[in-house]
Amino acid sequence: MVVLCHSQEQAVRVKAQLAEWLTPRGLAFNEDKTKIVHLSEGFDTLGVDPDDAITRIHEAARGKPRAINNLALAALIATCVTGKTIVDHAAARAAVAEVITTD
Repeated sequence: MVVLCHSQEQAVRVKAQLAEWLTPRGLAFNEDKTKIVHLSEGFDTLGVDPDDAITRIHEAARGKPRAINNLALAALIATCVTGKTIVDHAAARAAVAEVITTD
């Protein structure tokens, strides 16, 4: 799993929220393999090389404004941590609130 955040503090909060979501499902992070790193440090997940991962992220963005991509990602995270499977109005509002408070 790869989660992109605006800051290390946000990453720590999101990891804790995801851990809470995973626990009732009988799942947990493997702490030996789980890291919070700056994107510039790169990462390797499921055999994907760091440069390939960055390229894939940029290609997926397709030149859309970063703010829209950040809102979409924040909405997905908000949906995930509440245990929902579809982004709804509440998740969208949470995403906007998160982006506003981190800018």
